[in-house]
Amino acid sequence: MAKHKVIEPKSDHPDPHHHEKGMHIVIKILLIIIILAVVAYVIITTGFWERILRVMGR
Repeated sequence: MAKHKVIEPKSDHPDPHHHEKGMHIVIKILLIIIILAVVAYVIITTGFWERILRVMGR
């Protein structure tokens, strides 16, 4: 029974306990992209990026 549940498409009712490995990878990649975007936004808005460029310039 368990094997049949894994093989069948879970589009009707997705269970949080039975996640596909592909979905896990996609979710992790999306989370990483969102975190990097937020960090980049904060660095740019706070002007911290200019400090890094000045230090690298020296």
